Formats: sequence, structure tokens, C-alpha cells
Amino acid sequence: MLFPELQTRFFSNDLLQNDGLKEMQYLSNRLNRLVNSEYSNYSFEHPTFNVYSNQDSAIITSELPGIELDDIDIQIVHNTITIKTNKMEEKLDAETSHWLKRERTYGQMVRSVELPFEVDANKTKAKFNRGILTIELPRKEEDKPKKISIKAN
Repeated sequence: MLFPELQTRFFSNDLLQNDGLKEMQYLSNRLNRLVNSEYSNYSFEHPTFNVYSNQDSAIITSELPGIELDDIDIQIVHNTITIKTNKMEEKLDAETSHWLKRERTYGQMVRSVELPFEVDANKTKAKFNRGILTIELPRKEEDKPKKISIKAN
């Protein structure tokens, strides 16, 4: 086992006697360190998104620290938006330095979001300010909800 103390803690009575929430947090932190290690193949969903909508449009915001504006590619097909970025790996002088901890991600990152309506790509607006990408995705007119009038007899 990679972490013998995890096995000891998990299978001992300490887990039952201690505060269970604290114990689970401990285990979670230890596993996160394993997953985020320099030797791990595990990848997180990057870039991360916040997505919200109203009757007229959807808004996507994404944190892209360390990304240059020219390295962001946005594509829209019907109701799906795809964001591609490329973050260059931080290099060290191998003769004089070595990693002690390495948590920041690098490389090509691709995410797609399917919206519940078709987007008018010609009216889409995007801005990039202080590492935050904000995209406004207007709903196509023909896809907007229509109010139906009712006539009395």
C-alpha cells in the first residue's frame, strides 16, 4: 500500500472513536496529495466553468490563470461551446533545481458545454480580463420562448 498509515488508520478502531468528519478530511487530503503528485496521470476538468442562463442568453465564466489571450480558442456548434487552451509547462534548470511540490496543471486543456438552447454565434461576445474569460452566448431568436396570446370569445 502506498500509505501504510492510511491502512492503519482506516482499519483501526480510531476511525470509530474519533470525529468521523475529521478522519474523512484527513484521508481526503492524503489521497489528493497522491492524485496531484508529479507522477500521477490523473487529470482534472480544466478549464473550470461557471455557467448560468436567463431567457435571452447563457453566460460562461472561466478562470484561466497563466494563459495568454492568443492561446484561447472558442468554438460554437449549434448549442455546444468548446474552449481550448494551452498552458506551457514551467521549466526548471535540471542541473541546479528539482521539484519539491508540483500542483499546477499545464498542457492542452479542452472543455465543452452543451447548452439547453441553440446559440447565435454571430452575436456571441467574449472578454478576457485579469485571467477571467467571460462569454455571453445569446439564444437564437427562433429558439426563445414565445408568449401566446389568448383571445376571449
